[in-house]
Amino acid sequence: MNHPHPPLSSRGIALITALVFLVVLTILGVTLMEGITLEQRMAHNLREKQRAIAAANAAVNGTASWLSSLSVIPLPTPTQPGVASPFSIYSSYDTTVSTINFASDSFWASSLAQSYQQSYPFDDAAATSSSGITFNGGLLQYATDPKVFLVELPTEPLPGDNLAAMGANYGVNSVPRTFQLTAWATGGTANAVAVIQETYRP
Repeated sequence: MNHPHPPLSSRGIALITALVFLVVLTILGVTLMEGITLEQRMAHNLREKQRAIAAANAAVNGTASWLSSLSVIPLPTPTQPGVASPFSIYSSYDTTVSTINFASDSFWASSLAQSYQQSYPFDDAAATSSSGITFNGGLLQYATDPKVFLVELPTEPLPGDNLAAMGANYGVNSVPRTFQLTAWATGGTANAVAVIQETYRP
């Protein structure tokens, strides 16, 4: 008994239709994977940016703590920073300070920016050591050592200050003195950078 076969043209159309569906599904799959990859990169970049911000914040807070621990904070001059290891403190009247662009990578690569070596909390215990912190990038570690720059600002009375108790030498040798703390830090990659600046009075 003979069975009729579909015409060759029908079989060709079915093959073409199947190939079209296959191409469409392939395009959809590739597009979906590209979207997932993009979202992963965005999430990774956001995470590293947040980690850079956290590292810069920690450097600012640690430097403020260091300032408050000094029994005598050295006085800078317009031509010479005051030095208390490990940091230098510049005067706002120093001509070097007036030309600084804190958003510039070249400034943070210069010798004026000082490495922050004190230990402070990170989200990976393996990233810390007794002498400070390991900065070799990668998961839960950091690409570079945070850096800080300290400037003493002209001291002005704040609301609530008792000027009579502070004496006639306010802003020269008496306390409180006002400082600008600027910190630069990276996340796990050198492309994730944060710069944070705060005004601090010990």
